[in-house]
Amino acid sequence: MEKWLTITVAAYNAQKYLYRCLHSVAGCASYLDKIEVLVINDGSTDRTGEIAQQFAEKYPLSFFVIHKENGGHGSAINRGMRKAHGRYFLVLDADDWLDSEALAELVKTIGSMKDTAPDLISCHYSRVDMETGSSTPIRQEHVAYRKVYPFDELPVTDIYFALACICYRTKLLQSMDLTIQEHTFYADVEYMLLPMPYVQTVYFLDLYLYKYFVGNTQQSVYLPTMVKRYAHHNRVMHRVIDTLAADTAAGQTANGTLSGRKKAYVWQILEKLLYTHYAICLIYDPNHARGVKRAKAFDTYLKRTSAALYQRMNEAVPFLRIYRTYDFSVSKVQKAYGYRMYLKLLDGVRLMYRKACRLSVFWKQRRTDAQKSTKKQEAEKHG
Repeated sequence: MEKWLTITVAAYNAQKYLYRCLHSVAGCASYLDKIEVLVINDGSTDRTGEIAQQFAEKYPLSFFVIHKENGGHGSAINRGMRKAHGRYFLVLDADDWLDSEALAELVKTIGSMKDTAPDLISCHYSRVDMETGSSTPIRQEHVAYRKVYPFDELPVTDIYFALACICYRTKLLQSMDLTIQEHTFYADVEYMLLPMPYVQTVYFLDLYLYKYFVGNTQQSVYLPTMVKRYAHHNRVMHRVIDTLAADTAAGQTANGTLSGRKKAYVWQILEKLLYTHYAICLIYDPNHARGVKRAKAFDTYLKRTSAALYQRMNEAVPFLRIYRTYDFSVSKVQKAYGYRMYLKLLDGVRLMYRKACRLSVFWKQRRTDAQKSTKKQEAEKHG
């Protein structure tokens, strides 16, 4: 039986959350026969494999378990992409889950697509706080739903294709022979960005599909953890810049040139990633001398590899400009600003970074509330 959607579940020691994750997919009863669920048991030492096997036995036409040695999140995605048979491909982390009704609508929509199948389908998602259970909706803004967009017609400043909101056309991933770095945290950035030169068309659905569980201090995006795993983040940044922004590559791919709005989208994401990368070094590393040394080494690489991106970061990040002015010499910066002023400078930058993160979430929520209010008023007007 033809599968319309492959869901790859990356699972490592996930016994605490895996049942909820897989049950949310099994809840899509009306279209379950059109879904292929590949549970990649990435060398787990707990009951992850056993729980996955229970679903495979109960739903033998839809759930499949692949046991492998531990290779990290990227290795699970790689295995899923190679084994996928569905028309579209979605990655689901084992501690997250899907809305069953939204999943049914997504699969139904995929089944109705024939000759106009887009390269990427994007839905909304929700961030769910593990402590409070509160849910924050994250929407794709200023787009028309159920319309196939050429990428160069997208409002690129208002969209973000996060892991939690994208389904790629499977043949696109397989034809480009995408391989994500293994044994590497943050490799989902590669999955989100490296296919972009090949994505020609995008389709948006007004559905809240993915439930992204946040607040766990063990998560890779927890800032102290990011400092600890700096080498991983550094490897990922090198790969995406080498592939998408290097002066020598000039955005060239086997499928054409990264240009126009596609380049604008990719570069704005790279800027945000670079902001975080420098912040890990210069703001959040408790070993400040080590952090500055790391930042200088990376900055040298960036200047050598992508002069344009190097200059854009100089304009976008004030605290980076200061360090560049004094060749990343802590003593020179302290001498220029005074030691106490230097400490205040660091505190101010930390506060600015935290505020920027909070403001981003705040304005997203404000836009969502405004849209809901407008829709409600329109419904009342025409009711």
